[in-house]
Amino acid sequence: MWFGITYLTDEDTGDGEQVIVSVWDGTRPFRVGGAARSVADIICALRQAAAGSTAMPRCDGCGDRLDLPDLDAVRPAAA
Repeated sequence: MWFGITYLTDEDTGDGEQVIVSVWDGTRPFRVGGAARSVADIICALRQAAAGSTAMPRCDGCGDRLDLPDLDAVRPAAA
């Protein structure tokens, strides 16, 4: 299972900040939306529902995990 988060500002919605959590559970995509302050609760609930079946997505070509780089090791670009 993996997650993508779309953040919508008040200007986007006209009704307060919101998030859309897009989920791929290995068989199908689906979306859950709510107030921006609820994003942590939404993701925690989805992880609990997955009950240990969560995994990072993998490259279709080589099979390597698609993971974030170590952000502490990345040197900022010169301005």
